[in-house]
Amino acid sequence: MKALRDLSPEQRRSLAALGLATAVLGVLLSGPLQFRLPTELNAGVHSVLEMAAIAIASIVFAVGWNAYGRRGRDTDAVVWLAFLAVALVDGLHTLSFEGMPAFFGPSGRGKAIFFFLAARLIAGLALLYLALPRRRALLTRMQAHLLLAITVALAVGVGAAGILLPGLRELFFVPGSGLTPFKKACEYVVVAINLAAALLFLARPQEPGRSSHPLLMLACGLMALSEWSLTRYVATSDGPNVIGHFYKALAYLVIYRAIVVRTVSQPLAELDTARLELVATQQEYRELIEASLDGVVVLLYSGRFLSMNAAGQEIMGYTVEEVNRQGGVRLLHVGEDPRSRAFLAELRRARRARGRIALRCRRGPVEIEASANLYQLPSGQDLVCIIFRDVTGQIRQEQEIRELNATLEHRVEERTEELQRRNRDLEGLSYALAHDLRGDISRVQGYAGALAQALAPAPGTPPAHWLDRLDANIRRMHETVDGLLALAMVSTATVEPGEVDLADLARASERNLREQEPLRRVSVRVPPSLPVRGDRRLLGVAMDNLLGNAWKFTRDAQDAQIEVGMMPAADPAASGTRVYFVRDNGAGFDMAHAHRLFELFQRLHDQGSFSGHGVGLATLRRIIEHHHGRIWAEAHPGQGATFFFTLAAS
Repeated sequence: MKALRDLSPEQRRSLAALGLATAVLGVLLSGPLQFRLPTELNAGVHSVLEMAAIAIASIVFAVGWNAYGRRGRDTDAVVWLAFLAVALVDGLHTLSFEGMPAFFGPSGRGKAIFFFLAARLIAGLALLYLALPRRRALLTRMQAHLLLAITVALAVGVGAAGILLPGLRELFFVPGSGLTPFKKACEYVVVAINLAAALLFLARPQEPGRSSHPLLMLACGLMALSEWSLTRYVATSDGPNVIGHFYKALAYLVIYRAIVVRTVSQPLAELDTARLELVATQQEYRELIEASLDGVVVLLYSGRFLSMNAAGQEIMGYTVEEVNRQGGVRLLHVGEDPRSRAFLAELRRARRARGRIALRCRRGPVEIEASANLYQLPSGQDLVCIIFRDVTGQIRQEQEIRELNATLEHRVEERTEELQRRNRDLEGLSYALAHDLRGDISRVQGYAGALAQALAPAPGTPPAHWLDRLDANIRRMHETVDGLLALAMVSTATVEPGEVDLADLARASERNLREQEPLRRVSVRVPPSLPVRGDRRLLGVAMDNLLGNAWKFTRDAQDAQIEVGMMPAADPAASGTRVYFVRDNGAGFDMAHAHRLFELFQRLHDQGSFSGHGVGLATLRRIIEHHHGRIWAEAHPGQGATFFFTLAAS
């Protein structure tokens, strides 16, 4: 049982009313207030009270049965049917009461009591069933009408038993002796049933909104008080009998009130709440639509505009009334624009459409971007909702951007062509200069040789030293010119991709280097195969440069080693890319100067330590870039260097 502080206000009021009714009953049944009505008056009062109870029970059945019938009868229908049986049996009780005309036999206390107890037992069991927690399931139409037939049959059976079995009457009342113990025991059973139902209703959790449980608890309590009062009379005109019938009618009235709350007031309150929520939702949507920067129009498919938000009115320059005077949906037909016809045709076919169309506005034709949906109302009318925005300025900007892009593309083509022409001129000039210089240098070399033969200076003398320096510088100039010619060749070369084995190219470069310096002891490791896709001639030059560089810078190494190989890319974003490398254990270089490594005429070692002209690595970079690859190096002074490169074509 809940603590009193946990009860709802409705439950507290019902308990207070029940306490008051108990107190009033106790006062009325006290000795000083005992009374007895004359037989004729008692019959009239009894008839009035019973007819009121019968009317209320009938209304309870009618309201409950029909109200639940609209949304599908559930198992609560058993309760409303029980009250139909109660109304019928109470009618038999009224007709059988002492002082009423003979009804299928003489009236008497025993027959009236039998019908009364039967009606009270049916009502008590129905309320107990309603109070029990259970799963409410919908009944089929056939099940509901079968229960109705069973209810009528139950009432008829009770009536037949009370009329055709006179012996049953003596179980409740014996002339000359009064109420039997069995009759009083039956009354106490009904009291217990009603008290149990009252406690169950009190313990039931409150339903959302206005609940009928507190009223039903009060009704069960009044029914229990009524039955308790009916155990205390001797004659039917005694006060306890009259009071018991009054409390029973009052309990029926409370049940009627609870059923109205349950089947009428509560649904009406829910309906009113739903209506207020709907109004609030509609207002929110209306405000949302009004706040939209896009135009929103709702119109009938016939063309008549129903509503339009502020943005739509601003775009069109018309109100809804003015639009309808202008012809409604005909504003979409601007100069018989085929886009408008296609838009409306798509809307008819698919019940939705999207696209750019022309709209006739107050300021003239406007390009809009619209999306429309077609709905059908319950009345059968078609409703169209169009959301649109003015894109006239956007279209103008897009056209300007297209024109600007076309102009820029033309300018870029002109500049590119001019740049290519200048590059060709520079490359031609470089080639011509290098070619001419090569001839002049060869002639200078010839004159120097003739001079050395003519003078024949003794070794160690200044003339011999000068001739040696002249010969060394001539060789370096030859190397520089050869490098420039190679760079020019690479710059103007067209890549002719094919299947190439870098390992074969590396071994060819190694053979050339060993032929030039047969006394060098260098360990060169090359894998059996490194297949790639690229230009064989250019990649041959690249491998010559890489291995030549490694060969040169391992000159002072005790155990010179050169390795050519391949490994996967370390960057996950470059998955599948192969990285090729040439590694040596030579002089290395400081990584702080690595940014100058592949620039033309840039050297990281002085000429006295290692010869070179600063063109080879620049040529190498050009070759790798022609293959859409990348080249970089890692090194430490005195610990060697590793050159890495990729080839996109492979």
